[in-house]
Amino acid sequence: MGLRIALDASAAAKRERTGVARYAACLIDALLAAAPDWQFTLGCRLSRLRRHRYRLRPRAANARTRYFTDASVRLCLGAADVFHGLDARIPPRCPCPAVVTLHDLGPLERPEIAAAGFRGKKLAAYQVIAARSARIICVSDATRDAFRRAFDLPEERFAVIHHGLEPRFRPQTEQAVEAALRRLGIARPYLLFVGLLSARKNCAALVRAFDRMAEAVPGLRLVLAGGRAHGFAEVEQALAAARARARIVLLGFVEDELLPPLYAGARAFVFPGRNEGFGLPMLEAMACGAPVMAADTAVAREVAGGAALLADTGVEGAFAAALARICSERALAEELSARGALRAKEFSWQAAALRTLEVYRAAAAASVPLFGRGS
Repeated sequence: MGLRIALDASAAAKRERTGVARYAACLIDALLAAAPDWQFTLGCRLSRLRRHRYRLRPRAANARTRYFTDASVRLCLGAADVFHGLDARIPPRCPCPAVVTLHDLGPLERPEIAAAGFRGKKLAAYQVIAARSARIICVSDATRDAFRRAFDLPEERFAVIHHGLEPRFRPQTEQAVEAALRRLGIARPYLLFVGLLSARKNCAALVRAFDRMAEAVPGLRLVLAGGRAHGFAEVEQALAAARARARIVLLGFVEDELLPPLYAGARAFVFPGRNEGFGLPMLEAMACGAPVMAADTAVAREVAGGAALLADTGVEGAFAAALARICSERALAEELSARGALRAKEFSWQAAALRTLEVYRAAAAASVPLFGRGS
């Protein structure tokens, strides 16, 4: 007989699904398929009621959806063997063993990338996780190591489970690329960034680095695909000062169907963030055949596995030189594209779901619960 799992799927209740929302939606689909004899209750926090039309509604027979609050987990979600907080948050008084997914510790490690109120909420959530979770899933070794440094927890409470890739991210036909670029109003050649335009993603540095090397590659454009977030004012300042401003395109959020051909048509994909938890867009770009240039961080080294050109994106000259190199050295770009395609094949949501089910079993079977029942 399978287990009864309650999941906090609130993160997926949004129209424009980025990072964590994509993780929640993709993992849940894979879990439902991998464990048809288990029962899953997909909870959405009552505070997200205004996003009712965007919440997950899977058609699988082993899933149901409910609204809940921290004070009414059992009442609203029913009896469960394990509760899983998919976005670094669990109820302070969870009535069953709690599993939580940690995506990154950016607000804790780099205070400047988030507003003070957001940082405070995150720190409080991290403290509850450290005190009351039975198991902690981290999306990378780097995220696990950062959390252990901050809270000094035993390694056996952690599991590192990488993200997967949706099948739609694959090499594209030239016709599909051209059609997508016409719809988006984009002309090649272009460098591509996909993600929130924010301080956390280091987008202002990307604009400055591109402006520094743009003259060396005539006609090259920088395409920024994503919504605006904390720190966009600095991006605006960088844009206003850029000599090559006319060659920088802000697309806003790009619909799912257009992302694969947008990746595939890029001269290179740029992943400049210096405080990432995993880096799903980097893998998506690799799967679509784009060579990748990324910040030289522990996460990028772990996820790219030698299939990306790494540079110190905190140093403008080094960043600009790396952009120029990936654009001008055809052999390097072709090698990175080939390596990236192979690397991307190592990641799947099915594998992530199977590992997650193992974590649920371990949490449910813990002889001495680590979760909280009361104060």
